[in-house]
Amino acid sequence: MFANYTELKDEVLAWLARAPTPGTRAFDRIPSLIYLAEAQMSKDLRVRQTERRATAILNEPFEFLPTDFRTLRVVNNYTKADERVIECRSFDYKQLRREYGLKIGEPEAYALVGNEIAFAPGPDPRLVLSEDPTQEEIDYAADHTGSFELVYYGNVPNLTDEEPTNLILEAFPNIYLYATLAQSAPFLMADERLPIWTSAYTAAVATANEEHDRSVGSQAAMTNEMNIV
Repeated sequence: MFANYTELKDEVLAWLARAPTPGTRAFDRIPSLIYLAEAQMSKDLRVRQTERRATAILNEPFEFLPTDFRTLRVVNNYTKADERVIECRSFDYKQLRREYGLKIGEPEAYALVGNEIAFAPGPDPRLVLSEDPTQEEIDYAADHTGSFELVYYGNVPNLTDEEPTNLILEAFPNIYLYATLAQSAPFLMADERLPIWTSAYTAAVATANEEHDRSVGSQAAMTNEMNIV
């Protein structure tokens, strides 16, 4: 069983049927192989352990996405004026501009643009305070500025000696192991092992994602039943 970064590295060595001493080429490259495995897992895993939630003041038409952002699940606009929650609709940026143009109002749609998220209609420009705002401007912004919430899938946090574990390693040690072994095959020129490890990794990720999807579906069904009652 392996529960931290050091134990994972030892397990990888065991599976590779090697016993290099510290400082040898294969041993030194294992941290890099784990790093590459984490990059692959970030692309493939869509599970509760990679879900994130972020909130921010909504007072500009463009806002920056979180630095660990990978894929968006839902965007909510928490309005200040009438205290509503609006689940924003998704567009690509061209469709967003065609649909809303430069309208100003309560944001109800969004599009991802590079490392930013664009909202439409655009928030009231009066919500962006100048360097020396009047008391009237301050009061207006305080009464009308809402916020937005992003629920998204983030990157798998990198294991290090200082941060030796994370939620993915705790919940899915098999995925961590198979992902790292799959990354090791090209380095070790072990072409015959690559299909085996890749197949094991793909199957483990598929199982994890499917279980998460079923869990989300069950929660939605329970919510609907409660609303009906």
